[in-house]
Amino acid sequence: MDFIILFEYIGMFMFAFSGAVVGREEDFDFLGIAILSITTALGGGILRDVIVNSQSPYALSNYLPYIVIALGMTTALKFKKIQDNFWVIALDAIGLAAFTVSAGINAINAGYNCITVIFCCFLSAVGGGIIRDIMVNRKPYVFQKDIYAITSVEGALIIFCLKDVFSNELLILISFVIVFGTRMMCYIKHISLPVFSES
Repeated sequence: MDFIILFEYIGMFMFAFSGAVVGREEDFDFLGIAILSITTALGGGILRDVIVNSQSPYALSNYLPYIVIALGMTTALKFKKIQDNFWVIALDAIGLAAFTVSAGINAINAGYNCITVIFCCFLSAVGGGIIRDIMVNRKPYVFQKDIYAITSVEGALIIFCLKDVFSNELLILISFVIVFGTRMMCYIKHISLPVFSES
């Protein structure tokens, strides 16, 4: 299996898991949970492919993503109780890093400039979660709490700036570790971006 595709599947699994967790929190039925899992796992990637690629989105032309999503959703449903704790955050951070690096490498291989690489990484990594939150009538998590979306931009810049220094495989690992590490460090240390308030 292609190294980049492997990271795509890791991201799909983790985001399907987080989508199912949100569905459980909102007391959705099984259909609703499945839709949230699919949306979280594939929403950002489909938007990315539609905007920057003339070809059919990968998720709409291959059955394997849906098997991966089903596994992620089933895993989330196996547990009687899932809280927003360290392990849930860690799983989500893995998905964030995986989608960032896979989108970034694909964008580099396509010859995109820095802005487009950042756009691809950002949309792939957080687009599905934003759509999920809107569907359940929540304020998008990535815009109001913790250092989250900005770590995807960080990963994109690392990939673009070091693309001529390291091989794709090493670049993927370096960016993955940094994005995941940054996200988890900010969560543990309670580091957030400033929030605007009129009060």
